[in-house]
Amino acid sequence: FIVCDGATPLFKSNYFEPTDAAWFVSFIKNNIPKQCDDVIKELEKISKLAYFEYKKHVSEDDILFYPSAGLSIIEVKCEMIYVYTIGDCEALIRKQDNTIKRIVQPELIELDRIALNEMIRAKNEKNISFLDAVEECKDILIKHRRLMNKPNGYSIFTISDEPNFDYTVNFYSLENIKEIYLYTDGITQAFDELNIYNSCEDMFKESIDINQEIKKIEEVAFSDVNCDKYPRFKTIDDIAIIKIEF
Repeated sequence: FIVCDGATPLFKSNYFEPTDAAWFVSFIKNNIPKQCDDVIKELEKISKLAYFEYKKHVSEDDILFYPSAGLSIIEVKCEMIYVYTIGDCEALIRKQDNTIKRIVQPELIELDRIALNEMIRAKNEKNISFLDAVEECKDILIKHRRLMNKPNGYSIFTISDEPNFDYTVNFYSLENIKEIYLYTDGITQAFDELNIYNSCEDMFKESIDINQEIKKIEEVAFSDVNCDKYPRFKTIDDIAIIKIEF
């Protein structure tokens, strides 16, 4: 099981429609086998294939142009569950005793927090809308994007002719698991930005109805289209979530 979230492009190649990120997510979806012995190796193959396909059409050799994506992955092997995350996609594990474990890499989340604080400062100083402040502070987004898969930066899945990505890896005995959620940061807006919940633990303290939760997020997000009440990079992030029950 995989949830994939393409990063918003900072520069457009003008070849892939509607965006390079959408092309990359579709490329992953179309090339990942439904079953395999090693999902990480398969993703490395896809990264390499995508790199050479991308370079057929785009001559720019700058990582600012490269499409990238966060991933959250569940692989079931021999009564064990392996959980991989990269970027800001998350996994949440609920065990049979109802304890929960949130799994996410913190580096990109921290960089986004730094950027948001800078945008809040620009909004207040210049008396502009928050979305205008996002454009005003594009340079910090560019600075952070250059940290992709770099030391002291953040890990993310991208195109590469020599793929070697730093995933978080966790594993559990299948018999100990009640349910698992894989989701993008469109879901984390519920507790990180839109104040629908106080925390991830608050949102997932009980089994959730995912359609109901998406509706809550959409209602609050579209009640604040300019992001002035709840500062964030865009009105609503792409939402994808999988709920797996055992």
